[in-house]
Amino acid sequence: MRDDSAVSPVVGTMILLTVVIILAALLAVFASGVAEEQKPAPSAEIAVYPAGSGEMFALLFEHRGGDAVKTEDIKIKTWVHLPDGGMKESTHSSLSDSVAYAGEDLRLPWSWSRNQTDDPYRENFGDAVWLPGTVATTGNLKTTGSFLGLESDDLKRCIEKEAVLEVKIFHLPSGTLVQTSTMLLKEG
Repeated sequence: MRDDSAVSPVVGTMILLTVVIILAALLAVFASGVAEEQKPAPSAEIAVYPAGSGEMFALLFEHRGGDAVKTEDIKIKTWVHLPDGGMKESTHSSLSDSVAYAGEDLRLPWSWSRNQTDDPYRENFGDAVWLPGTVATTGNLKTTGSFLGLESDDLKRCIEKEAVLEVKIFHLPSGTLVQTSTMLLKEG
């Protein structure tokens, strides 16, 4: 004859312990922020293209429509396919170092608006909000080279050889790729 009277309290204790462990795990997940919803990525059309020639060669980032884009929330990665077969990668975010342009320290690409005629609205990358009609620029040949991680002479060679440039724009809060552009580095 078996005595099963002790089995019921043990099973009850195990079930209670399992429920407590599950509740503690759920509480830890919510407290650590893992269960938070991510911000949605902005839906915006941003055209990236080279413009200008000689010492005024630059890259333009033109917001052509859609949601506002806070530049503090984005990261821009570039890859230049060098004529010698190598590759130069560069990354820019609101925390990137400043680059001198026209006697000022600006983080590139700095923004200006075509909507104003007298004194165009200008803001550092990281401080600006790109709205439809806003254009951001890398400035000139020297600062565009710095933006791409190249010396001016190396950038000139890339332009002469029409090297390929890849640009990707990421929205950091959502972890989403917002824009991908591939172009030839050539004067325009």
